[in-house]
Amino acid sequence: MSMALFKKDTIFDVDKSSALYFVKQGQLSLFEPSVRVLDAAGEFVHTDYLLGRLGTMDESGTTPRFSAQQVLRLPSELLRSQGTMLHVFLEASFFGESSAFPELQHGWQVIADTDTELLQIGVATFLCQTSIAE
Repeated sequence: MSMALFKKDTIFDVDKSSALYFVKQGQLSLFEPSVRVLDAAGEFVHTDYLLGRLGTMDESGTTPRFSAQQVLRLPSELLRSQGTMLHVFLEASFFGESSAFPELQHGWQVIADTDTELLQIGVATFLCQTSIAE
């Protein structure tokens, strides 16, 4: 486990992260996407992305698909204004478990509301430790 400092407005893509995080100091917020789209490879595109131009539609005609070249980062302010806040993480909270357990993935994003001090453990290390504990 290691300690890491993150600046205010850092965005964590928790489903694709390689770590679980434990809040030592600071505040972070969990957001649900306001837009759910798939990229050209069928991968879920999270809400902290600006979608450049519309690609093809899926079979239902409702889910836009985008190529990697059509995806640009959005500032955290847009994610805050467009998404739905679900939870606030304070000291002694943790997040990132969806990176270890795919069945928990929802495409949610975590944003640092303040400069934040986190303890982090790699998913592989976490899974190894939990399997030893069983």
